[in-house]
Amino acid sequence: MNQSTYGVSYLYDGDGHRVKASGGASGTRVYIYDMAGRVIEEVDQNGNLLNQYTFLGGERLFRADSEYNLYLYFGDALGTSRQISFVGDPPCYDADYFPWGAEQEVYTNTCPTSQNYKFTGKERDPDMGVDYFGARFYEGAMGRFYSPDWSASPEPVPYSKLDNPQSLNLYSFTKNNPLSNRDLDGHDPQTAPAGVNLQSWSSPSVKDKATEVGASVLNFVQSGSDWLQANPYVMFVPSLAEMVETGGAGGSQNVQDVVEEVAGSAESKIGGAVSASEQMLTRYGTEAESTLEKLSGDAAKAEAHPAIGIHGVSVTSSPKPTLPGGSAPKSAVEQLFNVFKTGGAGHFTVELPKPVTDSVVKAFNSLFFK
Repeated sequence: MNQSTYGVSYLYDGDGHRVKASGGASGTRVYIYDMAGRVIEEVDQNGNLLNQYTFLGGERLFRADSEYNLYLYFGDALGTSRQISFVGDPPCYDADYFPWGAEQEVYTNTCPTSQNYKFTGKERDPDMGVDYFGARFYEGAMGRFYSPDWSASPEPVPYSKLDNPQSLNLYSFTKNNPLSNRDLDGHDPQTAPAGVNLQSWSSPSVKDKATEVGASVLNFVQSGSDWLQANPYVMFVPSLAEMVETGGAGGSQNVQDVVEEVAGSAESKIGGAVSASEQMLTRYGTEAESTLEKLSGDAAKAEAHPAIGIHGVSVTSSPKPTLPGGSAPKSAVEQLFNVFKTGGAGHFTVELPKPVTDSVVKAFNSLFFK
């Protein structure tokens, strides 16, 4: 089914999932869902990766962008994204929300790629600026849905409960009680998890604790294991999520125990740690695309990037097989260029001289596109 709103077109599949958005300023986005109905990947119209998501306990845990930079989400009990940390850095997004969903105070918003999953973990549509709850769109500034509630089978007042007059308003959000209820799909709100208090997240102690827990995991991923440094995070994070949800690590819920067991298990299966000298670096794209203009433009953007600051181009030691690209041993690249570890797991920047010349382009392409 196609739907057009404010010049933006949406395509839905037979299960009612929105699978494509196009026509807006943000371009075309194609959504890929898991069996639980959660968006796990976004690609453009050509199949190029935009974002990839990993969930833990039903909540969004990590996001990897098109360069495979890795971001960690800190959410409250409603699933609202309160902080986002670029791996190894302080939060690049930090915000408090009003109970109805509008951002109350944005303390930091420097993430290099856009973060659209905000209030209760729902996507804030980049073209319309409203939250997509699955069944319909919601506007936090109004505290109301854009369209009335509906049900698959005819009902006089869908999802109404006669003992609660608030449920008779088909446009209301969480029966007009966002502090006690949570809406999972745009239909019938459920009682929120015990202990939810949107105001409590502004307490420094709560934020500090979340940052401390997240930092302990990230520190281990970054420096606690040479193997994790040399291997794609995608081999590690889903295993971690599965073990925590199923009571792995001998039934222990201790994060450090689970992290160490997953890393050790995966490392043994591969056959030991991969040394840094054996690392292969991949540059996405083709030789025809790796032009003087392209490399110069990418290098200038990287130098201006607050998290990189190097006049160079991105490469990765964690390539995605479905994306085109050329690879070269890290040791060979280092014979011609300086290589710096930047960004998330597997992300490196190859420094290019200023200005980038035809001879630099030729040398770079001779390494990655033989």
